[in-house]
Amino acid sequence: MVLASAAFILLAASVAEAAPDVGGNWAILVAGSRGYYNYRHQADLCHAYHVLVSHGIPPDHIISMAYDDVAHHYDNPFPGKLFNHPEGEDVYAGCKIDYTGHEVTPDNFVAVLTGDRANAPEGKPVLGSTSADRVFVYFVDHGAVDLVAFPSEVLHSATLNAALIKAYSSQLFRRLVFYLETCESGSMFEGVLPLGLPIYAVTAANAHESSWGTYCPPHDEVRGKSLGTCLGDLFSVSWLEDSDKALAMQETLHDQFERVKTLTNKSHVMQFGDLAISFKEEVGAFEGAAVAKPGAARRPVQSRPVNANEHARDLRLESAVDSREVTMHSLHWAFHRSRGEDEGRRLAVAMDERRRVNELWACIARSVVAGEGGDDVVDDDVVDDDVVDDD
Repeated sequence: MVLASAAFILLAASVAEAAPDVGGNWAILVAGSRGYYNYRHQADLCHAYHVLVSHGIPPDHIISMAYDDVAHHYDNPFPGKLFNHPEGEDVYAGCKIDYTGHEVTPDNFVAVLTGDRANAPEGKPVLGSTSADRVFVYFVDHGAVDLVAFPSEVLHSATLNAALIKAYSSQLFRRLVFYLETCESGSMFEGVLPLGLPIYAVTAANAHESSWGTYCPPHDEVRGKSLGTCLGDLFSVSWLEDSDKALAMQETLHDQFERVKTLTNKSHVMQFGDLAISFKEEVGAFEGAAVAKPGAARRPVQSRPVNANEHARDLRLESAVDSREVTMHSLHWAFHRSRGEDEGRRLAVAMDERRRVNELWACIARSVVAGEGGDDVVDDDVVDDDVVDDD
């Protein structure tokens, strides 16, 4: 059965390569988190939406999923707005979000990816692409080894890769590019993504490390106001700000990978799947090849002088924070700025929660070691000090 499936994939891939290249573009954008300290994920998503629309991908060919609780959150000093750069424009304006709140689930994501209308909520869009089309998937959230998170559930690597196989078997794409920003994101594809599929995947980190937020406190000020959290993610902001430029649409995917890998030097940006796609395809083939017209879409980041590029790069790195530390980092800065009683209380609660979680993990680890016949002792390195989530 496995050999038959592999043979089908290889046969289908060869047939697809031989077919005329006359397809269009589709995209799926997912921010899988909720809560104000995950501000950056929904800002990343809306920035991505504007990149695709401004470069010519029709809005009805973009399917987006986000809990959508940040723009109007009581902690947001700009109600109804999101910013992905300290000097940027509001990316929430005009950002179309198709699945919100409790609709943001692994099952619905799989239904969208596989074009499964029967298992999607009534009236909600799913991929309507064909075997001639190119599909771009961008997913940003928290993760761990072999899983990515949704607001209340998780999606495992086996389920994701099975969905990709089904989508291809259902003739939903000619080629697919997947950009993934989570901690341990490399584990979602490493040794799991089947060979022979016309899929090119890029991840923000390898299988054993965190990804990083950026434009974090104290570099989180927009128009003189602190947002109190990170505005973006380092990998995501790096490819998004590269793709903001019209010329980026004419560079190859490999060019963008190399550039983003250099800019994202806090983690190891990885690539998986059919690497030949990255050399033969331009970025615009998946993110939109059209040159943005003035007024065609709200530009997500204000243009900056060429001589500001190096400063922008330095700011991205200077303001970067390990994703698992974003909540604690933001709370520390909120207290540092205000010295207020409420801010102190929130910081104390978070620190106590971290202590209790660490103690729980230590207890679990000791039980495992003892159960395997080892000493009832756990080395400090076994316990992850960064287990507090950014919810």
